[in-house]
Amino acid sequence: ANIKEKVDLKELFSSVHRVLVDVVNADLFRCQSRVIAYDNFYLGEGLPQECFIYLEIHLLEGRSELQLQEAGNEILKLLENYFACSLEEFNVQIAVRVVEFPSSHYFKIESKR
Repeated sequence: ANIKEKVDLKELFSSVHRVLVDVVNADLFRCQSRVIAYDNFYLGEGLPQECFIYLEIHLLEGRSELQLQEAGNEILKLLENYFACSLEEFNVQIAVRVVEFPSSHYFKIESKR
């Protein structure tokens, strides 16, 4: 990855989870985050100063369009602030995609709590 920031994933994930709880009433216990870093990618002209950050959020259906837009916009602002140094120094694209899917397409087992 060619971003400038030393990413504290725990802090970043905690902030994203908090937005989801506050804006779309997500259950914090069920929020899950992971990072997939790509060493092999090609963006734009393939220059080393070109990089991207792409965050995809999957939510069970049932939120309003306004909630989904607010969550996406708030998380985009959070990422913009978090990666401010890279935005200054590199050609960075930051994107957030919010995807809703029906609960009938989600299967899960979890511990009793």
